[in-house]
Formats: sequence, structure tokens, C-alpha cells
Amino acid sequence: MIENEILDSFTEGLVKKGPKSTEEIEVSFLDSYNRLPSGQQFRGILNLATELSKKSELKTSQGVDIQYTKLKQNEKDDSVVDEITMRINLPWETVEHVRENIGRLRNHEIVKYILESTKLSYHIEIKTKVIKYDMFQCRVRFSQEIPVKKDMLKSIIKDISPQDDAQIIFRLKERISVPFPGKEFLLDTTIVRQSNIFRNLTTALEQYEIEVEILKGVTPKKFYDMRDHVLCYMNNQDHIVSLKEKALILNQYKSLFSISGNKKIQTLKLMPVVSMQLSDVEKITENVSLVTDKANGLRGLLTIV
Repeated sequence: MIENEILDSFTEGLVKKGPKSTEEIEVSFLDSYNRLPSGQQFRGILNLATELSKKSELKTSQGVDIQYTKLKQNEKDDSVVDEITMRINLPWETVEHVRENIGRLRNHEIVKYILESTKLSYHIEIKTKVIKYDMFQCRVRFSQEIPVKKDMLKSIIKDISPQDDAQIIFRLKERISVPFPGKEFLLDTTIVRQSNIFRNLTTALEQYEIEVEILKGVTPKKFYDMRDHVLCYMNNQDHIVSLKEKALILNQYKSLFSISGNKKIQTLKLMPVVSMQLSDVEKITENVSLVTDKANGLRGLLTIV
């Protein structure tokens, strides 16, 4: 387990308890700079999904999420967001209908059309009370879903206006889902194209999302084991290299090339090639390090210890 990368007591309590039927606990995985994963990292997770599918059924889905979110930071605790998110999930056949018939309408008009329709197929969910907790390369997110009643739906249709267009986002998603052994965790790997203009969805740049949903209560050790397992596949490593370890390795390179500690490495300096004949031993020992040409044509870094 990564040193000092453990859950706080409150989030650990949520993980131990597990979600109720109206709750969701998700772990989103990020790169080292807390951005969405790269394509290379996503391919690593697809390898994990392939391994898991040997013991569990793999499911695929495709569709569009229409997401409308209003945020308000909690004044007492900045880890809590008073968030109301309405998510309308459209299956692919509904997407085709929307694109052909109303794709050029304004965002709030598209949402109204879908919610007022009695023929279109869609799933709607509204989430509130979002709690987030950041860890190394991942974020734990807890949310509660509230039931959508007819009166609430009528109120949304009535209140949504042109001023809300900027808060409405369209997300074209292709997802692979597969449970872990024991079915305590569900891995979701998703290719997302996102835009606030519906007709631009298919040409938007691909983004990658890696999420694990906690399906039932687990011990902290099981949670850490799952997280570490996912990060190893994501980063193509046998063990996780923490930020502390990365900083230590970087400082060693800086020391090797006499670079001051607070200066960024732009390019690594290439040392002059020195012959490895016995007559050149005196020249070699004058340098702390050097680069040698191997018989196979590759260059290797040699450090004199």
C-alpha cells in the first residue's frame, strides 16, 4: 500500500458500511496530475477488464447522458458539495431519433422535449449530497439518489430556461463493465465524447474514464488492495510508485547531473562517448557517469560508484 495514502475515518466508515439502495460510492482513477487517464493508461485497464472477464460476465453499453448540474459548496465542510445533478440516460435508438429530429434545438429545449415525450425511452436520476475524498491518483465519491416524482419532473420542465444551456452537457459513452471476483466491486471503463452542443458529439475528442463502483461494504484492506491492483494495471507497473518515490528518483537524477534541487529538468545532458579500452581507464574514472555504446547499438547509462 502507498505510504500515507489512506482513507480518512469518515470515508473509511462509508466504505465499510457500503451503499444503500439509493446511494452510490464510486472511485474515479486519475493520472499523477489529477487529470483524466491517458489512452495508454486506459489500454492498461482494458487488459484488467479482459482478465476479470475470464471469471465474470462482461457487459457493454452505448448511449448518451444529458447532464444538468447545479453546484453549491457547503459552507461548513468544503469536501461536501450541495449538488443536484439530473442525468438523463438515452439508449442508442433514442439518440438516433433525437439527432435526426431535434439535434439543432437549444440545450434546454432538447431536455424539455425528452422529458415531455411519452414515446422516447430514457432513464432519469437525480443525485444530491455529494462527498468527495482525494487520494493518490483516485477520488472517492459518495452520492445519494432521490426518487423522481411527477411533480418534480413538472417543476424541472417548467423551470429550465435558456440561462441553463451552459450547465447542460451531452456525453456520448461507450462503456465496458465487469465485476471483480466476489462481486464487491464493479469496474467501469468508458470512452467519452463530451460537448455542450448535441450535434458536435460524434466529432468531439475522446476522453477516458476509469471508475470502480463499491457494491457492498468492504474492509479497508480490500479497498486498498483493489485500488493498488487497478493502479498497477493502469500504470503498467508491478508496484505503485508514489509521489514521494518519484520525487526521490528525480532528485537522484538531478544530483547525478549537478542540477540544483529547485530547477526543472528540461532535457537530459548527453555525456561524450568514451572508448572502453583499457588505455582509457584513467579518462573514465575522471567522470562520475558516462554513456557507453553497447554491441547491439543501444546506449546505456553507466554510473561509477
